Amino acid sequence: MLGLLRSADALVVVARPHDDSLAHMAARRVHMQGWSHRLGLVLVGKGYPSAQVTEALGLPVLAGIPDDVKGAQALWHQRGSDSPLSRHAAQLAGQLLHAAHQGSSR
Repeated sequence: MLGLLRSADALVVVARPHDDSLAHMAARRVHMQGWSHRLGLVLVGKGYPSAQVTEALGLPVLAGIPDDVKGAQALWHQRGSDSPLSRHAAQLAGQLLHAAHQGSSR
């Protein structure tokens, strides 16, 4: 698995913006930064604001997505869904693709 992580263009980690989840991220940040030179966070649900998380962890927050159980189930079962989660996921995918294209043209 580490070989795959190290060969990836970027590592996107999903976390909830709550104390316990962010403490877990902080404890493993140094290890994760050794796996990828481009590390970013996606925050799920409500909690600490993105700017505060970035400041505390020293990691960029790429996006926030809603905690949408029904939307997650629809995505998991590959059923068409126009849920808040699917819209945010599509937007995030576009942002990551754009960033990858910018990185490869350098």
